[in-house]
Order: sequence, then structure tokens, then C-alpha cells
Amino acid sequence: MPKCQSTEVPTGRTIGAIRKILIPRGVTSLGTIDDVDPVSHQVTAVGLGFAMMVRGREVPFRFTVPIKLGRNATQNQRAQAERTAYRNIYWWLENAVNLADIGCVELERALLAWIAIPDSAGGGNAGDHILTMLEHGGWPAVPVLMAGTNEIEKGE
Repeated sequence: MPKCQSTEVPTGRTIGAIRKILIPRGVTSLGTIDDVDPVSHQVTAVGLGFAMMVRGREVPFRFTVPIKLGRNATQNQRAQAERTAYRNIYWWLENAVNLADIGCVELERALLAWIAIPDSAGGGNAGDHILTMLEHGGWPAVPVLMAGTNEIEKGE
């Protein structure tokens, strides 16, 4: 079974491990997020909100994972889903940090999709907004380098 499908690692231990990854890399604040359905009062997503210094500015990030359970899910099933969601976040962040540490990518570039968008601009994160623009044709066409050539093809 892949690491990310199930875990018995307590959420608190996973969040502690995430803190050890992020704080040495410029995180200035870190907290958990519970998105709750206002009608059912069920948690629909869990995750982290954190801010870190990026090129001299404090930038907020919102990193959530949906909890997809039916209404009749047991408390144990909900607890397992939340533990697994936080563990998924841990594995993703650990891999992003490892890639940054060996010079494959700057950490801030690896985290770009997770930059938090203010509620006044729709909320969520940058990745959500980019995907919405792509789905609705609002993404601008960009020049594309044609394979095997130095010629640029105009995107349409």
C-alpha cells in the first residue's frame, strides 16, 4: 500500500514533523485549517496555513486536502481520513524541500500553487484560481518553443 493511503501516525506527530521541515526554511507562522460544511457541520478539508519569507516579503500559503466521506462515516473513519490527509501534506512538503535542498527547484517555486488568495479575491489558493481560468478559457495564450527548433509558435 502506498504511504499516502492510510496511516496510524497521530496528526500531532505529523504536524510536529511538518514544523521541523518548514520553520528552518523561513516560515514565520503556522496553523492548522479545518474547512467545515455549514449545513452538515462536517469537516470537508484539513490542512495548513502558513506564512514564509519569500524574497523579502511575508507570503501566506494555504495547503488543504479534501476529506471525502459520506454522511454515515464513523468517527474512526473521519479520524483516519484526517490523519492521512495531514500525512499526505507532510510527504508532499518533504519531497518539495528535498528537491529544493539539492538544487532542483527553489522552494518558493515549488510552493507557488499554494499561495493563499485573499477572501476578497475569491479565497483558496493560486493553483485553484489557475485551474479555474484554464477550465473557462481565461488563461492567456503564450508562445511555445517548437520541439527540435528555435522557432516560437504562437499559442491560440
